[in-house]
Order: sequence, then structure tokens, then C-alpha cells
Amino acid sequence: MDAAYQQISAGTASPVLVTDERWRIVAINPEAEKLLGCSSQEAQGQPCHVVLCGRDRYGNHFCHEQCVVGTMAQRGEAVQPFELDVTSAEGGKVRAACSVIVLRDGPESRIVHILTPMPSAPARPELRVASVAVAGCDSGVANRRSLTPRELEVLRLLAHGSDCHNIAKTLFISLPTVRNHVHNFLRKLDVHSQVEAVALAYREALI
Repeated sequence: MDAAYQQISAGTASPVLVTDERWRIVAINPEAEKLLGCSSQEAQGQPCHVVLCGRDRYGNHFCHEQCVVGTMAQRGEAVQPFELDVTSAEGGKVRAACSVIVLRDGPESRIVHILTPMPSAPARPELRVASVAVAGCDSGVANRRSLTPRELEVLRLLAHGSDCHNIAKTLFISLPTVRNHVHNFLRKLDVHSQVEAVALAYREALI
């Protein structure tokens, strides 16, 4: 397991951190130390969410004790790449794309997080911010309220651990129909992955 981590870490210039099956950090590479301002000795044994402090694009906590990514990995589900904001060594926020690799060795498993810092998004014009404040309406909120009962049902089943094939059997609908519902609620929630959708749904009590 250590050899596999060393190969992955040596093969990328991106920050890398590794957690065990309890979502506690077992290793981070020098790039991750620089990004997060946390030494390997300080990070090891700490819960991942305490060190990473990940937030979604709206500023809500993405990383927490009931890790959605860790839960999916434990179920053997492939975790699609996603984006989150992490707290940098300087105390600011850095948007990073996160890819996950699950390493299994008998009953033990390790979850490798590969972070790719992204260029900072340009600041929004003040006029645009002011117009939103006056209108009092967030298009993302409006879209979230427009989820259909079936879309919510599919989202709820995903959150409870079902994959698309099982959802199709449970709801007596075709697999393409399930995937169409997933595509629709990802667009309405303005997220890029099922992980982000489930995390957002829990935070906003949609399910």
C-alpha cells in the first residue's frame, strides 16, 4: 500500500493526500503540505475534513464527518472528479479539482485524493452583484425548488447508496430514464457530479 502511494505521489506534481477507511489522513505529499500549510506530522491521524476544510462553490461545507466521497468509496462506487474550495496556507480559498483513487489491500483500503489547483475565477462585476441583491432571487435556488418528485426520488436513492441500475429496478423504469433524471437534477442544482448533488441535497434538506 505504501509503495502504491509513493508511486502515485511521485508521478504527479499535484497535492496528494491519503486517508484510511475511517477517513483519517495517513499520508500527504510535500505539494499538499505547501497548499494546506500543514506538515505531514501534523496531518497524520487527523480527520480529513479537519485538514482539508473543503467547501462548495456557494461557501457551504463540503467536507464533514459523514464524508460522501468516503461513503461512495466504501460501497465500491467510482467517484467522479469534482471541485471544491480548500483553505490555503495563507488562509485564503483555493479552488481545486479533486480526483479520487481507491486502493484496496484485503480488508484495508486507502482513498487517494489528488488535488489540482485551478486558476482563480475573475471577480464578478459590482453591477451584477447589486442587481442580484435587488432582485432577491438566486437562479440556483429557483432551480433547486423546481426538482420534480421523480428527480428527488432518484436523488434520495442515490444518497442512500443505490446506483443507477438498482434505482431503475426499484422504480421500475429504464436505465436511460434514470440517467436522464440524474442529468436533469445535476443541471438544476448547478453541480458537476452525483457526489456534489448528494452533499448539496443534505445541506439544504432536499431529501
